[in-house]
Amino acid sequence: MNVGGKAELFFEPETVEILVNLVKFLQEKKVQFYVLGGGSNLIINDSGIKVVISTRKLRIKDPIYKESELSEDSVSLNISSGISWGRVISFCKKNNYSNFEAFTGLSGTVGGAIYMNATCFGLSTCDNLISVKYLDVDELKICEYMVEHSDWGYKKSPFKDGVAGKKIIIAGTFKVKKGHFDSDFSDRVLTERKAKGHFRYPSAGSVFKNDIEKEIIAGKIIEECGLKGFKIGGA
Repeated sequence: MNVGGKAELFFEPETVEILVNLVKFLQEKKVQFYVLGGGSNLIINDSGIKVVISTRKLRIKDPIYKESELSEDSVSLNISSGISWGRVISFCKKNNYSNFEAFTGLSGTVGGAIYMNATCFGLSTCDNLISVKYLDVDELKICEYMVEHSDWGYKKSPFKDGVAGKKIIIAGTFKVKKGHFDSDFSDRVLTERKAKGHFRYPSAGSVFKNDIEKEIIAGKIIEECGLKGFKIGGA
């Protein structure tokens, strides 16, 4: 969003080993830290954040790789948390894998999308998610979470509970279909994003959260209240 203050210390660990050692060091020094993905869906306070650990360069093995055959028409992909959705879409298109066309043009990282259960064009991150590898900050152990769909909801995931940084997402395993990347749908999604101005200005896509259960659409309420275009300062 191009707003907010600076970090006094900004770390970008590239391996799990470095991440574990960094967290251990900060804990020994009793230094609190904030975990950041790609930062595309955040408005940072003007006063900044003292210590930030970003996972956007974090990789395990190959950044994206086929983990196993699930059936005749589907495979599982293991994707490092720091990988952008642009790279995921390119990988799927190249290998003719389907399931993620709705995320074409989505900003941010895979880890960030898991954390907030990013949702757009009818697809939620948890829909294709099988499991998540994460660092348990308290135990300093690498753990695996197997998806239970009751843990997830609209913009809700089990990783958002508690203090930020308790669980640091390392990678996700996703199910994709073999043999048909829907280029037409992918192109339509990108065209609609362009039409909405997602790439014209600093943008996090949708800013306000809808209430799906009550069928409340934030944009509709804002217009009905006469607040469309309302500004405070430059916001």
